This record gives sequence, C-alpha cells and structure tokens, in this order.
Amino acid sequence: MKLTFRDLKQQKFTIEAEPTELISDVKAKIEKEKGWEAAQQKLIYSGKILQDANTVESYKIEEKGFIVCMVSKVHFATHRPHGAKL
Repeated sequence: MKLTFRDLKQQKFTIEAEPTELISDVKAKIEKEKGWEAAQQKLIYSGKILQDANTVESYKIEEKGFIVCMVSKVHFATHRPHGAKL
C-alpha cells in the first residue's frame, strides 16, 4: 500500500509499505529516501504517535489519509575545557 506523509513544511511524499511492516521499517524507508535519521522521526496519524514495534495495519491507516512526519533536530553538545570561551 502507498502511505502518504506530510512534513512540517506541508510537503507531501509517499512510501510503499506492506500492512504487516513495522513502523520502525517504515521509518527506515523514510531515512533512505529523505535522509532523515529514523531515530529522530516521529510519525503521527489521527492524533496518535505511531510506535516502532507496531505494524502499519494495527493503526488502520487508510491510503486516502496522511501521516505527519516530524523530525527532531540533533543537538550536539559542545565540549569545552573548564573556563574556555567560545
């Protein structure tokens, strides 16, 4: 089935997935296509956050609906020696 996603910039894209696939596998496909790290993705459908261990079909996702894909920014901690200024 085709899953339609919308990112926070309202851009649409589709990913092909089997109903029996895990959400974690869908995130891996998004990472491959979009370059967004799977661990930083949050998928939301019908107001529910999709959990990695559940299947696509467990959320009763309809092809005419869409899934919101939020991607967290990775924050890097900067290591500074004590007293050092940036």
